[in-house]
Amino acid sequence: MSDETTDEPDREGQEGNGAERDEDSAERIRYTLEPRQRLIFLGVGLLLFVVQLFNGNLGYAIAFLAAFVALYFAWGQWGVELRSDGLFLSGFQTQEVPWERIREIKSTRFLATDRVIVELTDDSLVRPRAPISNPIQRDQGFEGKVETIREYCEARQAELEAEAEAEEKAKAEQEEQEKAEKEEKEKAEKEEAEGAEEEEAEAGEQEKGSPTG
Repeated sequence: MSDETTDEPDREGQEGNGAERDEDSAERIRYTLEPRQRLIFLGVGLLLFVVQLFNGNLGYAIAFLAAFVALYFAWGQWGVELRSDGLFLSGFQTQEVPWERIREIKSTRFLATDRVIVELTDDSLVRPRAPISNPIQRDQGFEGKVETIREYCEARQAELEAEAEAEEKAKAEQEEQEKAEKEEKEKAEKEEAEGAEEEEAEAGEQEKGSPTG
């Protein structure tokens, strides 16, 4: 699959198409499987329910149906969330990836499934559970979502780099100011010491020149 993406992804359209924004912060965007992509779990669960029920296994029928219904709702929560401090990946396990550790975000195809690949600076790969797209769970907005994740990452990395440069500049300016203040203080102390020595010398000269009884 090509990594070519659209020029300007429509974020508002994506929000209603598999993306959710955090209510407390407009900085957060979350992608999970869309409801229509998760219907396969209900279909498989219902099929197994009917098969087991037909075979007289009511317990297995209920267990299969309950398991796949649970998967339907679980996959509605699993995916990737874009936060100000990094990527948050949820699934059977959760993982947080700071923006500074990300080298590249791209899309790839494996076994007819398009998915997001996050390449880290240590050459390891991270694969979010969503967004994905395949013939059974097709996502028409997949490419736009990949582009949104990529743009978000690049923007945050640029902001973090600018913040780091600003902090470094402020630190250098503070060190320079402290150095100037130290030099000024040393200069003042030196002048004060020299003035005291001159006063002592003048006092000594006056004592020598004064008439004795």
